[in-house]
Amino acid sequence: MIPACRRSTVAICVLTVVVVVQFYKYHYTATVYGSFVAIESNGGRIGNQLFHLCSGHAIARKISRRHYIRTLNIGAFHIAKHIEKIEKIFPRLADTFVVMEVRNEYRVPFAQKNGEMSCCEYEDPSRLRDKTQQFLVLEMRYAQNVRYFEDILPEIRYLLDFADDVKQQGNEVLQRWNMKNSVMCVHIRRSDFVRLNLATNLNESVQKARNIARRQKLSQFLIFGDDLDFMRRMAERMLPDKVFFSTFTEGIDFFLASKICGAMLMTTPMSTFGWWLSFFAPNQNAIFFNNDSTTMDDKYISQDLF
Repeated sequence: MIPACRRSTVAICVLTVVVVVQFYKYHYTATVYGSFVAIESNGGRIGNQLFHLCSGHAIARKISRRHYIRTLNIGAFHIAKHIEKIEKIFPRLADTFVVMEVRNEYRVPFAQKNGEMSCCEYEDPSRLRDKTQQFLVLEMRYAQNVRYFEDILPEIRYLLDFADDVKQQGNEVLQRWNMKNSVMCVHIRRSDFVRLNLATNLNESVQKARNIARRQKLSQFLIFGDDLDFMRRMAERMLPDKVFFSTFTEGIDFFLASKICGAMLMTTPMSTFGWWLSFFAPNQNAIFFNNDSTTMDDKYISQDLF
C-alpha cells in the first residue's frame, strides 16, 4: 500500500511537470522568428494531407512566409500518422513546413464560398502580402485546387521525389511481377464512399477500363484501391486479361503509378488518393475519370480540380 503522503508527493510532481511543459511550450512560441501562414487542419488521410502540404507551401511561397501546421488533432481525428507517412515517402517535403501551436494567430477568411469555408475554391493569395501579423490562419478547408501550385509544378514534383527505400521496394515489386511495359491502371474506392453513395461500380468500371485499354493499346491491368475483396472480384471479372492488384502501402502505390501507368481510370473522381495516383502517372494525356454530376459537400468535378 502506498502511504497517503507519498501519493500526494507523486501528484505534486506530475502537476509540476505539466506546468513546466506548458511554460516552455508558450515560451518557445513567444520566441519564434519569421512570418508564417497556415491552412485550417483537416482530418483527412494521405490524399487530403498532400493537398494541404502542397497548396500550403505554394501559398506560403507566394507571400514570402513559411507554411506551418497548427494542430495534429482535429476532433477525433489524429493526423500525425498521415504526416509522418508523407515525410517518409517524400523526405524533401518535410522541409517545407513546421508543426507548432501558437497563441497569437490572426484569422483571415479565404477562398470561401457563400461566406463559408470551402474545400476547393481558389483565391489569389497575393492579397495577403501586406499582412503584418506573424501567424496567419487562412479559413479554408483542404485547399484542393491545383491552381494553388500549378505555377510551381516543377518544384512540387521535385519535392515529391520518392525516398530511396520506397524506390527499392517498388522496383522489387515490378521485378517480381515481371512488369516492364506500361499497363492500364484503375483506382477504386469503397469504404466510406459506400455510405456516401460515391463508391466504385463494378460492372461500369470493368467496361470503361477495358475500353480505355483498347484505345491506348494496353494489354495488362493494375488495380489500386481500399477494398481487397472488390479488387479480387474485379480482376476475376476481367479474365482472361492479365490483372494485378496492389496490396501495398500508399508510398509503393504512388511509386508504381509513376513507373508503369500508361493510362489511369479514376472510378471515383472525388477520391484525393486517386487524384494523386493520377498526378504521378507518366502519361498525363491519358487520365480518365467518371464525368458525372457527383458532388461531395461543396466539391464537384471541375477544371480546377483536375
